[in-house]
Amino acid sequence: MNCKICGRVTNDFAKAEILNKYNINYYKCKYCGFIQTEKPYWLDEAYSKAITKSDIGLLSRNVYFSSVVSAILKICFPKMDRYIDYGGGYGIFVRLMRDAGFNFFWYDKYCNNLFADTFNANIDKKYDLLTAFEVFEHLENPILELDKMLKMAPNIIFSTEILPNDEIKPNEWWYFCLDHGQHIAFYDKTTLNFLAEKHQKYYTALGNIHIFSENPINKFKAKIAKKLHIVINKVIKNKSLLLVDYKSITGKDI
Repeated sequence: MNCKICGRVTNDFAKAEILNKYNINYYKCKYCGFIQTEKPYWLDEAYSKAITKSDIGLLSRNVYFSSVVSAILKICFPKMDRYIDYGGGYGIFVRLMRDAGFNFFWYDKYCNNLFADTFNANIDKKYDLLTAFEVFEHLENPILELDKMLKMAPNIIFSTEILPNDEIKPNEWWYFCLDHGQHIAFYDKTTLNFLAEKHQKYYTALGNIHIFSENPINKFKAKIAKKLHIVINKVIKNKSLLLVDYKSITGKDI
């Protein structure tokens, strides 16, 4: 198979059983470090439920990401105005960010918007910044999806776990998620650097959080924002959109 990131020929990497029934092949690119599955014919079954029952960290993850992103936006992107959450799931993150005073909108073609129902994004409009949490590892065609994201916004904050070493096998690392079969793309820093350079973006790595930005940002400040997000959000406070949103939905003041 050719690499879906750089187009070079990949090598056989591993075999594993997913969904407790399908034996599949994984391929690795020696040039950019990307690992991909064979053509994922099982995705319709894997996505019979958009959110898998094993994803018990859904709520805590959204709370954490909303706090960290709030701090990063305040410190590194203080002049942004409109945001879109790509692959927004049930809308939890969008609601939390609006509560924190950020004008976020929701987009997800697979999931129902339960918590931010009246704040669906208009994908024909341009946004200042896009977030995509736990999305990249699901992408069958990462380049096409990233192109789509960058048409919506020139800056992206996203999360995905980086491969812990060059030879990690599917049964040795939980992030391959063999039980539900939705994770089909795996990256290391070389892969993400390649993607950033291909799209003429600056790449900032913050552990499992990554930033592709239109202009360079201060990496030290970004790291401080992530590390001290709770303190920063207590010191620098935005006016919540909760009351404004309630009035826009009901026509009434609280």
